[in-house]
Formats: sequence, C-alpha cells, structure tokens
Amino acid sequence: MTTIKEKLLKTGDLISLSSKEEEEDGYITGTTEKVVVKSTKEKNSLFRVIPITQSYSLSLHELDGKDEEQDEVKQLEREANEAIRLKLYGKSVIYGQTIQLSHERSNSYLSSGDNSKKMRCGLKKSSTKKCWFKILPSDTKYQEGTEVGTTHIIKLEHVSTGKFLHQSKRMDGGHNYEVNLELSPTLWNIHVEDFGAYSNVLKNGDTIQLYHPVAGNIRGAYVEDGDQVQWKNYYDREKISYKTLWVIEDVSAEEKKSGELGWNKKVRFRLFGTDRYLAISPSQSTSGQTDDETSQLILSGSPLEVDSVFIICPTSAKGVTEDIIYDSKVLVQSATTKKWLHAED
Repeated sequence: MTTIKEKLLKTGDLISLSSKEEEEDGYITGTTEKVVVKSTKEKNSLFRVIPITQSYSLSLHELDGKDEEQDEVKQLEREANEAIRLKLYGKSVIYGQTIQLSHERSNSYLSSGDNSKKMRCGLKKSSTKKCWFKILPSDTKYQEGTEVGTTHIIKLEHVSTGKFLHQSKRMDGGHNYEVNLELSPTLWNIHVEDFGAYSNVLKNGDTIQLYHPVAGNIRGAYVEDGDQVQWKNYYDREKISYKTLWVIEDVSAEEKKSGELGWNKKVRFRLFGTDRYLAISPSQSTSGQTDDETSQLILSGSPLEVDSVFIICPTSAKGVTEDIIYDSKVLVQSATTKKWLHAED
C-alpha cells in the first residue's frame, strides 16, 4: 500500500521516465522526428501527465456533411475536454487509469506511430486514442485503484493495441535506443521534475489569466462577453470561469513554436476551450484614432484577418530575467496600434 508520507503522482505533474534496463538505461526523450531513450536527461525529456478526454469522432460521423453542426460539436466538446483537464489537474493518479503524456517543449503527445509493423513511437500534435496509455504497476503488491507513488516502477500499456511502451535494442544514428510498442514491457522509473524554475516559466500553449490587482482580495480580469471582451472585478475566492482563461500562442515560424516564451515576443491569446482570439475591433484599429482613445476588444475566429497580435513587455528594464516567470507583472501591447491593454476603472 502507498504510505501517507510517500509523494503521489498527480495529473499535471511534470515528469521524466527512465528505463530499468540493466546495461542500457536512459530517459525517454522526444524530438521533432521521433522518441528515443537517451543516456542523459535534458529538457526534451520532460512530459506532463494529462488526463484523457473525449473524442468527437463518433459525433462527427453522425453529422457527415453538416459543416456548421460539426463545428458546433467540436466547439462544445473542446470546451468540455479542457474543463475536464482543469478539474482533474492535481488529482492523484491511480493504477489502471488511462493518461496521456504531453511533451513539454513541443506541445505534442507521446503516441504510437503510423507504421503498424514497426510500432515505432513518436510525437503527435493532436490528441487521439493513439496517445492513450494505461499506467500499471510492476509490483504485484499494488493493485488497480491504488494511488501511484513517485518512487514506484511502472509499466505503460498502449490502450489501442494492448502492447507496452518498450525500449528497443535497436539504436538510431545518434546511438540512442528506439522506443516502440511490444508485448514485453519495459519497466520505467518516475521522476517528478523541476528544472530550476523551468516549470514556472511561461511557455507556448500555456493557459493563463490576465488579471490586475484592484484592492484587497479583489482583482480584475478580461472576460468573454459574447463577441466582445469586457473587464470584470471579482473576489479571489470566486470560482475561476473558463471565460477568464487564455491559451497563449507564439506567432513565430512553425518550427519555432515550442518551448519558453521570452520577453517582447509576438503572441496571440486564444480563449480557453474555443477557436476565438483576443483582437482589436477592425473598425477601431484602422479608423485613425488618437492615442488617448480606447479601442474595443473583441473575439475573432479569424485571427489572421484582424489585429490579434500582441507583445509581452517587462514593466522595467531592471532585474529582468531571460524567461517570463508566472505571476510576473507585465505590459501587453498591440503589435499594430501600439496601444496597451489596461485595467478599466
């Protein structure tokens, strides 16, 4: 049984996995092309434990040819999926639970490959059933339903195939061991990670809240209000609505869209659980407004057609770190109008 003093694995934990091979141990490491076991641990060895969410493939099958209804189903289930993830974050993982492993630097998921013969593993941008793994104990004293401790040795069973995540004896050109699916499992050690302040560094794809302290335990935040974005004051203890949450996205070239976000980078803010982006109303971004006029913030499903690019700037040049740390005070500027997001009175 898991003792009270033992640290438990939780959804949302940032982890690495090392193999329990006698002579060929190493860490599962993801690259843009493949997943391998490397002898040393690096930032590409970091994965986040993510609860599984529902797929909309069956719903879409029933709506074949009905584009508007398909989009509505996608939207509703995307909101439900992200709400599930938010609700389950921080919950203990139990044996028999199905999880996903999200590669921290690339915002991709550990997945079985498309080649069914070799069953090579890789990274996929979208989450599908190929990314689902059941976490199982290597020791028979732990049963399904038991909480997983961070010192436990585990097996990972691929849900779709019934095979196990396996470190191959085969090596690639860089002398790293390939990772595939086999009937014989590789045993894995869990390492809950914190690369210095890395887990507290703002990264592409993170979910954030844009808020401003007002007074006492009251804060203000930008909130979705139909097709517009409004400012709302609320108490810290109030339940956080997904309408105040934003996914931050780097707008640089695709090959660079991973890892940490530094200062003065161009980004977009996507409303959590939706395909709509924070933007400046088109009628106000090009109407020749003076600098002291206020522009209306809106939500747009076509970010390339509106002014939706913003720049995150430090409040002072003194003591600025290379990375943006969570809970930092920042300034957010429109890349087009050069105006700043501000708290309303």
